Parts: sequence; C-alpha cells; structure tokens
Amino acid sequence: MEGTLRTLLRFLLAWLAQTFVFHHLVLLDGWITPLFSLYALVLLPLRWRPIAYLLIGGAMGVLTDLSTFGGGLFTAAGLMSGLLQPWIARLLAPREGYEADATPDAGALGWGWMLAYTFLVVWAHALWLFLVEAGRWDLIPKALGQSASSAALTTVLILGVRSLFNQNRSQR
Repeated sequence: MEGTLRTLLRFLLAWLAQTFVFHHLVLLDGWITPLFSLYALVLLPLRWRPIAYLLIGGAMGVLTDLSTFGGGLFTAAGLMSGLLQPWIARLLAPREGYEADATPDAGALGWGWMLAYTFLVVWAHALWLFLVEAGRWDLIPKALGQSASSAALTTVLILGVRSLFNQNRSQR
C-alpha cells in the first residue's frame, strides 16, 4: 500500500512539474525540451505486466495533453514508451534476471544500467513525440536531433532528481 501511494504521489508531482515548469522551458529554439513527466514512468517496477505500462503511459500522456493542450501528442508518445518499456527492461536484464519486486535503482543495478534504461525509455517517448509532431518526411532529421537532445537532458534531469531523493533517504 505504501508503495502504491508513493507511486501515485510521484506521478502527481511529475505531472505538476511538467505542466507548470518544464512545459514552458523550451531551449535552443525547440531542440531541447525537458519531458520530466516521464520521471514516474521510468521508476515503475520492472516486472509488471506489459499492459500496466501501456495503461499508465497512456494515462500520463492524457493528463499532460489535457493540461498543456498537447492535442494527443503526449498520449501517443506515452503509449509508445509504455509499449516499449517492458521490452527495454528485458533487453537490459542481468543474466540471472530481475528480483520479483525489482525497481529501477542505481544502487542495486548500477549507474550504467540506470543510465541506459532511463535514456532508452525517455528516447522512445521523445522520438515518437517529435516524429508525430513533425508530420512530414523532410522534418525527420530534425525530429531525430530533437529527440536525442531532449532525451539526453531529460535523462540527466531524472537521474539528478533520483540521486537527490536516494541521498536523502540514505542519510536518515
């Protein structure tokens, strides 16, 4: 029960931060857009059923679209990242697999794993978001660049916030 409440609170805070802070922060003429609402999606447990990631990614996308007038872009991208998240987790799984209650944690799985996992989930979201937004074949190179740079910034942001919260918990 405590884990569910913590997950819901994480989703609420990430959505509020995306809506009121990061949605208005577009850097380098749109080449870098922070997608902080993915913070909660990236930290979901690793062994849930695939439909759970799809539903949660879609719900986060709908909330973000409604609050930022995204026109369905965030919903489409949330569904895509939710669809790919279990596949990415399997791709990066250690040889012995994950524990039954494993969550993305740099302490247990290492910073290299956490960096790769976070970047791939965020990049899948950003790539789909910018490809759908582009809507034309000649804008695909720009969408690829925007997705890579936005995913890099968002990954640094997510890992930075995560390390701050883990640091506070370990000091108690």
